Amino acid sequence: MNRWSQLVEHAEKQTGKSSRSLESVRQKIAGVEAQRQQMQNYRQEYAARAATPGTVSTIQQLNVIRRFGDQVQLTVSELDTQLDNLRARYAQVREKWREHYSREQALKALQKIDAQRQEQVAERIRRREEDEFSLQARRRKDAGR
Repeated sequence: MNRWSQLVEHAEKQTGKSSRSLESVRQKIAGVEAQRQQMQNYRQEYAARAATPGTVSTIQQLNVIRRFGDQVQLTVSELDTQLDNLRARYAQVREKWREHYSREQALKALQKIDAQRQEQVAERIRRREEDEFSLQARRRKDAGR
């Protein structure tokens, strides 16, 4: 394994690791978004039921409903904060992935350029050897005359 292969392999591993981290954060965001939506739906359903005439018969029941609504709203706010943090983390991980991916692509390009250069050098050496062989054969032929 040559030096480029080792560097490219390492870069591919870093890109893969970053990609898995990116997917993990993406899944967490989706999960928290689903929780938030569920809590909002629950709050709306609960408020609609509480607003139905005859559902609340005492001030105490009304206070319980309000406290519960406040608690659900607090949970939604906490989920919003969590989402903000996860989205910021996602942006960081995405940037890290982008750096790793760019490095990987650059190393692959350099590896290809180096391989082409080595092929050109090998081709020049082969041509030079053929030319020298032809020249020596011609000299031997000329010397034998």
